[in-house]
Amino acid sequence: MSFDLIFFKNKNSKITLDNVVSFFTKQKNFTIKPLDVDLYQFVYKNNETSVSFSIIYNEKNELFTDISFDDAYEFCYTYFSINYLRPSFYALEAMPIIENLSKTFDLYINDIQSLTEEKNTIKLYTTEELIDSYIKNNELTCIEFNKQYPLLSTTKEKSNYYYFYSLEKKKLNQIFNIDVPDISFIKNINNQSIYTVFSWDNLKGSLIPKCDYVFITRTYKGFLGLKKHKTSLIPFDEVIDIFSDMLEKIDHELDCYLFHSTDDEKTNQRFYELPEYDHDEFEVINLDEIVDVNL
Repeated sequence: MSFDLIFFKNKNSKITLDNVVSFFTKQKNFTIKPLDVDLYQFVYKNNETSVSFSIIYNEKNELFTDISFDDAYEFCYTYFSINYLRPSFYALEAMPIIENLSKTFDLYINDIQSLTEEKNTIKLYTTEELIDSYIKNNELTCIEFNKQYPLLSTTKEKSNYYYFYSLEKKKLNQIFNIDVPDISFIKNINNQSIYTVFSWDNLKGSLIPKCDYVFITRTYKGFLGLKKHKTSLIPFDEVIDIFSDMLEKIDHELDCYLFHSTDDEKTNQRFYELPEYDHDEFEVINLDEIVDVNL
């Protein structure tokens, strides 16, 4: 199931495959896949945010539809497709790229799933209009899908925090010169509730993002001097309370703290006295398994 857009151009304008390939060659996170002489797929994948979508350009393809479009426009062989059943921030990342493509080649869009426009409407959509259309249609799709196949849902607040944090990770690392951990999503296998978590190992200096849990790794000396590692999943607020006087709130729109590495005995004692909670009932899940719709 996907959200699809069809592209049109004025009849007196021209767009060529070479132009399109040149455009996507200059764009970040795109892989260009020649499938045939006149058929190319442009696949977008951002490893930092997990957002993905694809655009097909096929000069041999004709538009087969019962919809009657304005004669001033003609189909220009181009389709955009992004999956439903995804967090809404997929649209936040994808639609500015689509607007840029449209403006670069003077293209017009038919949003075939629009809830506000006529089915044969061809227009210059803004990023905001496309985001709104995707989010509304994605919500409807998720609600219907969930009736037969239960989905895992989190809040938009958590998914958006993950998204903007992921976008800022490299910049935060450069600014503060400190480890910036990944945020992951975990599921309680007993009740299917979704939580956010990051890993913190052995009091390493780190940025502390706002999550539900902190996955702690502590190292102990074992038999014959061999090291052994113990892990625990601790509620975020408990960790913050214990280290509150050692954390620095950063001046940033993201709610984060800084913890600077230290060999102080008092600090180490606090770390090793953190409670040991079992985490067998939790498992890590992929981002494409989550939606941020109120089901």
